[in-house]
Amino acid sequence: MDTSAGVPGAEPSLICRYWQPEWGGIEAQFHDGNLIRLAFAEAPAAVFPGMPPTAPFPAPLQALLQSYFSGMAVATEDALRVVPIRLHGTPFQERVWAALTEIPYGQTRSYGQLARALGSAPRAVGQACKANPIAILVPCHRVLAAAGLGGYAGARNGPALARKEALLHLEGAI
Repeated sequence: MDTSAGVPGAEPSLICRYWQPEWGGIEAQFHDGNLIRLAFAEAPAAVFPGMPPTAPFPAPLQALLQSYFSGMAVATEDALRVVPIRLHGTPFQERVWAALTEIPYGQTRSYGQLARALGSAPRAVGQACKANPIAILVPCHRVLAAAGLGGYAGARNGPALARKEALLHLEGAI
């Protein structure tokens, strides 16, 4: 999936770090002006230890995240117009990631529903979600197990799963 046009203020191979008080650290990585990774840090003490200083978040991404974390509905298609992304994965992963961007803010799908739509198996969809490099904008947090939350960022409990639940609450999905 490539929505490239470049983000103003983003340089090739730029890494930016941002602290959102309620949500913790967020790191973005750009290549040639396209977002290639957006990830959470697990705890304030662990946020970016020993990392060299970085450039500030490009204004369009920072504004988008501030809107999202303040509880404003951010449509994925609008977000991808503001912040172009470039995803690299297997053809199957890229199909799953594209399907994730079709899940509207405040709604969820099950791994099984996505699997049926893609002609695959729920576990394969889960593995593609686990490999998703761009949190929030490619909303894997909106995918649930048949009975419960499922996993998030490769975890089935702990801080990552609590973050998934919190994101879904923020969106009013649960």
